[in-house]
Parts: sequence; structure tokens; C-alpha cells
Amino acid sequence: MNATILGGLILGVPLLLIGIYFLWRKWRTVFWMYLGALLLGLGYLASTGALSDMGSWGEGIVFESIEKLEKKIEAPAPAPDAQPAPTTP
Repeated sequence: MNATILGGLILGVPLLLIGIYFLWRKWRTVFWMYLGALLLGLGYLASTGALSDMGSWGEGIVFESIEKLEKKIEAPAPAPDAQPAPTTP
């Protein structure tokens, strides 16, 4: 996935959900103005390269966590000791 698109999703989706939650029911016209300002702001961040920076940051976090999970799944369980523990009389 393109870093700019990922950055837009990282920033845009939570802000859109917050706007829907607070503005959709009571102030629908204010919500449409909020949506326009959100799109304008995301466009500005995309043109300056800030969205691609956020996307690269988010991409690193996602892929690192996936690699950790894969290593955890692929790692074999430790073998039990073949020799019994010595007992003291």
C-alpha cells in the first residue's frame, strides 16, 4: 500500500468517525463543513509530504508487529531436558 494512502487512512478515518459521532445527528450542515475542512487539510498534508511520513511510520509499526507474530509462531518449543535432575539423598 502506498505510504500516502496509508497516512491518509491513519489520520482521516479516526477524524471522520469523530465528526460523524459528534456532528451528524444534530448539526448535519456543520458536519458537511467539517468534512470539507478535513478533506482540505488532508490534501494540504498530502501536498507537503506529511501524509507519506505518517504512512511510513504506520507501515513500520504494522510490519514489525506482523514479523514478531510470525517469529513467535515459527519458533519451536524448547525441548525438555533428556537427563533427569539429580536427586540428593
